[in-house]
Amino acid sequence: MKTDRPEWDNPNRTIALIAVRKLTDQQELAHIATEAQNEMVRREAVERVTDQSVLADVAKNDKEWRVRRAAIEKLTDQKLLADSAKTDNSKDVRWAAFDRLTDRNLLADVALHAQNGYVRLEAADKLDDRYFVQKIYAAVAKHDEDWYVRQKAVKGLTDQPALAEVAKNDTYRGVCLEALHKLTDQRALADVARNGEDCDVRRVAVMKLTDQSMLVDLIRNSEDLEVRRKAVSEVTDQKVLVDLAENDEDSDVRRMAAGKLTDQSVRAKVAKNDKDRFVRFVIVGELTDQSVLADIAKNDEDCLVRLRAVERGKSSRPRCIGRCGKKR
Repeated sequence: MKTDRPEWDNPNRTIALIAVRKLTDQQELAHIATEAQNEMVRREAVERVTDQSVLADVAKNDKEWRVRRAAIEKLTDQKLLADSAKTDNSKDVRWAAFDRLTDRNLLADVALHAQNGYVRLEAADKLDDRYFVQKIYAAVAKHDEDWYVRQKAVKGLTDQPALAEVAKNDTYRGVCLEALHKLTDQRALADVARNGEDCDVRRVAVMKLTDQSMLVDLIRNSEDLEVRRKAVSEVTDQKVLVDLAENDEDSDVRRMAAGKLTDQSVRAKVAKNDKDRFVRFVIVGELTDQSVLADIAKNDEDCLVRLRAVERGKSSRPRCIGRCGKKR
């Protein structure tokens, strides 16, 4: 029994595809590209269509991404390509559209407004404009909803204030640390150490600081005690260390500062006078002056500190070696 059903609409997909491949009439191919029920049949027709308006219709409206991509790969209209690169819900279609974009103004538009962060980054790179690229990378690094896209943006970012902002505020620690790894500006590092949301990020920032005045500022003003302690470990200025060892409110800061002093008389002063017995105990263990150790062994109010001074006095006393070469 014969029907009026065309061969391209045959339930047998193989027969339908063969029928489409034989066609040359553009109107019929356009009809098939937009109306055929079978996705593969529509795609086969799209690959044989030359009419740009038909291809544009398919690229915008077909429900299957493979068909839209087939149309995109034949489109020359730069504006339509830019629209697809910005808004299509299929990443394959977005990339296919992006690959065919050459218009610089439209590339800039995609870089600024594409829904997908990766597309924005690639569009910026394709423009090869250093200032513009950094602007886009900064925007994506700060605002993209996907952490792995933000991290990719950070890897291409060189702008120090932007890196500092990411290091301070990103909700994903890996992104913060990636930004911190690229930070070299001392003021920006100090800003992160003081204001970063993540405590571990603040402490890593301190360890990258070399500017002594900024380290001192952190020690005196940071609300994070661990940041203050990390900063002490990076200080080399002896005057600052003396002041910290004698006057800081935190016992760990005083102890760490005293341990870095080269002036033994100041160490001895801390060992004798610090209000925290643990600080005195630790610093006594670093003294070598026998008269100071003897004084502490006699007069310290804490028995453990006195005992520590006695033991330290014994261990630091030089032993005589006689003529035979044996220790006495």
